[in-house]
Amino acid sequence: MKLNFEDNENRKFIIVQLPEPTDEKSEAFKSGYKTIIEIGKERIRKAGEKIKSIYLNSSKINSRKTGTGFKVFKLDSLNKI
Repeated sequence: MKLNFEDNENRKFIIVQLPEPTDEKSEAFKSGYKTIIEIGKERIRKAGEKIKSIYLNSSKINSRKTGTGFKVFKLDSLNKI
């Protein structure tokens, strides 16, 4: 995302994470993150916010809209025949 802002490109990426639960003794679990996926989504959101705060008023950015959003897809259970 940062590099997209710096050179005004539109790179995309894919992150894959299994729905692994967090350890009930961990700080993440105590903070409300029940799975690793939830932690990952929050980290991406925070990274996007930080990048926007750094670059939105920068002269390095031209007028094209550069986003920091993302999509989440959930794999459904497999149909068994």
